[in-house]
Amino acid sequence: MFRTIPTQVILLVLLAIYLFLDYNLDWAIFSCEVLPDSRNKNYVQQKQVLKQHAQRYQSNELRVRRRNLIETIYDLIIIKLVHDQNLLSETVDLTESKIGRQNLAFINFGEDGIRISDIARQQTHAQLGVCPSW
Repeated sequence: MFRTIPTQVILLVLLAIYLFLDYNLDWAIFSCEVLPDSRNKNYVQQKQVLKQHAQRYQSNELRVRRRNLIETIYDLIIIKLVHDQNLLSETVDLTESKIGRQNLAFINFGEDGIRISDIARQQTHAQLGVCPSW
Protein backbone atom coordinates (compact mmCIF):
# COMPACT_ATOMS: atom_id res chain seq x y z
CA MET A 1 0.00 0.00 0.00
CA PHE A 2 2.72 2.47 0.93
CA ARG A 3 5.07 3.93 -1.62
CA THR A 4 8.50 4.89 -0.27
CA ILE A 5 9.83 7.98 -2.00
CA PRO A 6 13.51 9.00 -1.82
CA THR A 7 14.11 12.37 -0.14
CA GLN A 8 15.91 13.77 -3.21
CA VAL A 9 12.88 13.13 -5.40
CA ILE A 10 10.59 14.81 -2.89
CA LEU A 11 12.88 17.85 -2.71
CA LEU A 12 12.76 18.19 -6.51
CA VAL A 13 8.97 17.85 -6.50
CA LEU A 14 8.66 20.52 -3.80
CA LEU A 15 10.97 22.81 -5.76
CA ALA A 16 8.90 22.29 -8.92
CA ILE A 17 5.67 22.98 -7.04
CA TYR A 18 7.13 26.11 -5.48
CA LEU A 19 8.56 27.43 -8.77
CA PHE A 20 5.94 26.42 -11.30
CA LEU A 21 2.64 26.20 -9.47
CA ASP A 22 3.15 29.34 -7.42
CA TYR A 23 2.48 27.47 -4.18
CA ASN A 24 3.05 29.71 -1.19
CA LEU A 25 4.70 27.92 1.73
CA ASP A 26 4.32 29.84 4.95
CA TRP A 27 5.52 29.27 8.50
CA ALA A 28 3.36 27.50 11.04
CA ILE A 29 3.51 25.68 14.35
CA PHE A 30 2.63 22.00 14.08
CA SER A 31 2.64 18.95 16.32
CA CYS A 32 5.34 16.31 15.82
CA GLU A 33 2.97 13.36 16.06
CA VAL A 34 -0.78 13.04 15.63
CA LEU A 35 -3.10 14.12 18.43
CA PRO A 36 -3.68 11.04 20.62
CA ASP A 37 -7.44 11.70 20.70
CA SER A 38 -7.57 11.69 16.89
CA ARG A 39 -6.23 8.16 16.45
CA ASN A 40 -8.52 5.40 15.25
CA LYS A 41 -11.12 7.96 14.09
CA ASN A 42 -12.37 8.75 10.60
CA TYR A 43 -11.99 12.13 8.87
CA VAL A 44 -15.20 13.68 10.25
CA GLN A 45 -14.46 12.50 13.79
CA GLN A 46 -10.94 13.93 13.50
CA LYS A 47 -12.42 17.30 12.50
CA GLN A 48 -14.31 17.29 15.80
CA VAL A 49 -11.08 16.50 17.68
CA LEU A 50 -9.39 19.45 15.91
CA LYS A 51 -12.25 21.70 16.97
CA GLN A 52 -11.93 20.55 20.59
CA HIS A 53 -8.14 21.03 20.43
CA ALA A 54 -8.61 24.60 19.20
CA GLN A 55 -11.10 25.34 21.98
CA ARG A 56 -8.77 23.82 24.60
CA TYR A 57 -6.10 26.37 23.62
CA GLN A 58 -8.59 29.23 23.22
CA SER A 59 -8.23 29.42 19.47
CA ASN A 60 -10.73 28.92 16.66
CA GLU A 61 -11.22 26.31 13.98
CA LEU A 62 -9.88 28.58 11.25
CA ARG A 63 -6.47 28.85 12.90
CA VAL A 64 -6.03 25.25 14.04
CA ARG A 65 -6.29 23.14 10.93
CA ARG A 66 -5.24 19.97 9.16
CA ARG A 67 -2.14 20.31 6.95
CA ASN A 68 -2.12 19.42 3.25
CA LEU A 69 0.29 16.91 1.72
CA ILE A 70 2.78 19.51 0.44
CA GLU A 71 3.05 21.19 3.87
CA THR A 72 3.52 17.85 5.59
CA ILE A 73 6.23 16.68 3.18
CA TYR A 74 8.01 20.01 3.54
CA ASP A 75 7.89 19.80 7.36
CA LEU A 76 9.16 16.21 7.40
CA ILE A 77 12.09 17.01 5.10
CA ILE A 78 13.12 20.23 6.84
CA ILE A 79 13.08 18.64 10.32
CA LYS A 80 15.05 15.65 8.98
CA LEU A 81 17.66 17.87 7.31
CA VAL A 82 18.02 20.40 10.14
CA HIS A 83 17.53 18.26 13.27
CA ASP A 84 18.11 14.73 11.90
CA GLN A 85 14.81 13.56 13.41
CA ASN A 86 12.06 11.54 11.78
CA LEU A 87 8.67 13.01 12.59
CA LEU A 88 5.61 10.78 12.23
CA SER A 89 7.67 7.64 12.82
CA GLU A 90 5.10 6.18 15.22
CA THR A 91 1.88 7.54 13.72
CA VAL A 92 0.32 8.38 10.34
CA ASP A 93 -1.00 11.86 9.46
CA LEU A 94 -4.24 12.05 7.46
CA THR A 95 -3.83 15.21 5.37
CA GLU A 96 -6.37 17.52 3.76
CA SER A 97 -5.13 16.64 0.24
CA LYS A 98 -7.37 14.60 -2.04
CA ILE A 99 -6.12 11.65 -4.03
CA GLY A 100 -8.61 10.89 -6.79
CA ARG A 101 -12.24 11.86 -6.29
CA GLN A 102 -12.80 11.00 -2.63
CA ASN A 103 -9.73 9.54 -0.94
CA LEU A 104 -7.34 11.58 1.19
CA ALA A 105 -3.55 11.32 1.29
CA PHE A 106 -1.85 10.10 4.42
CA ILE A 107 1.85 10.18 5.22
CA ASN A 108 4.44 9.02 7.72
CA PHE A 109 8.19 8.52 8.00
CA GLY A 110 9.01 4.82 7.69
CA GLU A 111 12.33 3.02 8.01
CA ASP A 112 13.15 3.65 4.34
CA GLY A 113 11.92 7.25 4.13
CA ILE A 114 8.68 9.11 3.63
CA ARG A 115 5.69 6.90 2.86
CA ILE A 116 2.56 8.22 1.15
CA SER A 117 -0.71 6.48 0.37
CA ASP A 118 -4.44 7.20 0.37
CA ILE A 119 -7.50 6.13 2.32
CA ALA A 120 -11.25 6.70 2.21
CA ARG A 121 -12.63 9.37 4.57
CA GLN A 122 -14.73 6.78 6.40
CA GLN A 123 -11.85 4.46 7.27
CA THR A 124 -10.02 4.35 10.59
CA HIS A 125 -6.75 2.85 11.80
CA ALA A 126 -5.01 2.69 15.18
CA GLN A 127 -2.03 4.75 13.92
CA LEU A 128 -4.02 7.16 11.73
CA GLY A 129 -4.72 10.60 13.15
CA VAL A 130 -4.24 14.31 12.53
CA CYS A 131 -1.28 16.63 13.22
CA PRO A 132 -2.72 20.09 13.75
CA SER A 133 -1.09 23.19 12.37
CA TRP A 134 -1.71 26.73 13.58
